[in-house]
Amino acid sequence: DYDVTGVQTCALPISSNPEKGDWDKIWLNSTSTTFDADDNYVSGTIFNHCIISHAVEGLRIDDGSFYIANSTLSSNSKGINFRKVSNSIIYNNDFTNNYEGTSTSAGTEDNGVGSFTYNKILNNTFQNNDSYGFSFGGYRNNANNNTIKGNISKNNGGDGMYFQWGDVVRGFADNTLEANILYNNTGNGITIGRDSNILRKKIIIDNGGKGINISGTYIFEGL
Repeated sequence: DYDVTGVQTCALPISSNPEKGDWDKIWLNSTSTTFDADDNYVSGTIFNHCIISHAVEGLRIDDGSFYIANSTLSSNSKGINFRKVSNSIIYNNDFTNNYEGTSTSAGTEDNGVGSFTYNKILNNTFQNNDSYGFSFGGYRNNANNNTIKGNISKNNGGDGMYFQWGDVVRGFADNTLEANILYNNTGNGITIGRDSNILRKKIIIDNGGKGINISGTYIFEGL
């Protein structure tokens, strides 16, 4: 497991004019993290007060859990790329000036299926990314029983939040999205599959596409 706490900068000085993709990734595989009943960090993989920039994938999560808080992921091709992640907390971070704030493209590599379960994405800001602000679903990805609360996604070149249906098992289902603010995104405020998700107390304004774009369904249980 990893403990990266304090003001840490993860960026390689390859040139005096760094760009997205100058180095590869911080790769987490088979990591574990534990929290108490109040979601306070107890032990395991942690990134706290870090700056991660100019990578292909700032963080790559292949299988496991982690905690990232109070950190900045900027000027990466993908801020975080998820393959399989569970029981993790992403809290109070700034995802800015990446191509994608987050991505789930890792989930479909090698004809695989992504899995994102029982995670909490809380009080983050996704802003000024070239494409999606926060992506946590899509083709051949299962995202279930996650809490996405108190986040702001603004001024992104794609959708503010993107949770397209998964076309596998349950896809994006049984998630709670609450008190998120989505505004001034070039695409939709949010794209979401219509399978048993809860949306409440959202502010969605001044987006270029639809406020809420309903994607496909696999099990058709309704929002």
